Amino acid sequence: FVDVYQQNGSRFRYRGTDYTQAAITIGEVVTNSLDAALVCKGLHVSCPNHATHKFWRTDDGGSVNENRFAGFRFGNTKSASIEIVGAIGFFIGAQFLPAPDSLCSYNRVAIGPNWALCKYALDLRGNTTDGYVNENTFTGPGDLATSTSMNAYGSAYGVRISAESGGYASNNNNTFFALCFQLAGGSGGNTFTATAAKTAGDYVTSGGREYVVTTGGALGASAPTHTTGSAANGTTTLKYIGLYRRAPMLCDDAGRDNHIVMGRYEEGYGSPIVAKRRAEFTAGVGCTASFGYFGACTPAANPANG
Repeated sequence: FVDVYQQNGSRFRYRGTDYTQAAITIGEVVTNSLDAALVCKGLHVSCPNHATHKFWRTDDGGSVNENRFAGFRFGNTKSASIEIVGAIGFFIGAQFLPAPDSLCSYNRVAIGPNWALCKYALDLRGNTTDGYVNENTFTGPGDLATSTSMNAYGSAYGVRISAESGGYASNNNNTFFALCFQLAGGSGGNTFTATAAKTAGDYVTSGGREYVVTTGGALGASAPTHTTGSAANGTTTLKYIGLYRRAPMLCDDAGRDNHIVMGRYEEGYGSPIVAKRRAEFTAGVGCTASFGYFGACTPAANPANG
């Protein structure tokens, strides 16, 4: 495999309409062969038509696999040196997802300043047969940012720790050092409005909860209240996604002992770290030395999605 160098100041632009795969894939993603000691410098990619498509901002489990729509996907990388200047307008900015029975580990990743408008800026995603993403170091002074104009597009996170169905879920000991998380807080820009017209893929927020429209139409007279599955509302169908959040990290039923060190957290909404069903910290109980911030550590009102 060859090293990748992108000229300073240049940017790849993805203008396609296939939202089921990464714009740029680096490293082996099918077999368990390793691309060791890879060097990538100056990586920068954007999706100019992000405002006209919805798949980058909805994860409703529909026919489009948004969990592949990334600016960059890094496959089997070990002890690589990677510099990512930025990713703009993707469902995932940069995804570290090895092939089954392989790894993305021991890499040093420098995060640059030009990140914006991604639902998940970074995604560390385990694969099947113990395809793991462990012991990587991400360093700033990068700015993992969204915009207040994107509040209507639902929850957004700086980092997601996740896994494929049946995949390795204990991605651990990844460290994020001196990153800035500017996530454009607020209670959501798509607050429920009776009789408002909605199309499939739109978001609706109500009472701190987040819904995605799966059948377009007009909203009803009463705000949605369900916290599981889908329900009719007016002539629309609304699927419950979870609590509306803008936070530095989401442990999406995955992750163990990952660390944010000396990060800056601005303009977020909700808890600094959100655990969806599962989160493990040092000693396995609540807040410990590996998870500290100013303020109380309190279970969310809806632990299944908080």
